[in-house]
Amino acid sequence: TQATGLRSIQLEGDVEDILTYLDQKTDEDNDVENLLTAEFGDDGYLKIYYEDLNNDKQGEMNRVFDFLGVEHEVVGSDLVKIHEGKHAREYFKEKEIVRNAVRDSKYA
Repeated sequence: TQATGLRSIQLEGDVEDILTYLDQKTDEDNDVENLLTAEFGDDGYLKIYYEDLNNDKQGEMNRVFDFLGVEHEVVGSDLVKIHEGKHAREYFKEKEIVRNAVRDSKYA
């Protein structure tokens, strides 16, 4: 499955280079969000997080259906979560924790 394939992704290089790359990705995400808000307003788009969808598929999909103005449908999925804990986006707010985790890992 695709989820299994995701487990095999590896970043190679210096730890600081990898962390700089992740910082840039976080900045790009913030830029996209600011652009969407400027173009469509706060209510003009719907932000969905994988973790929320994973924890409450039906509830999150009901939010999507409401946003689109369509009837609710029952949804299901056999996707599996491959990490536990915080939302992935929260890990990148605590950059020093991420740096230490990477430095202390087998990938350092």
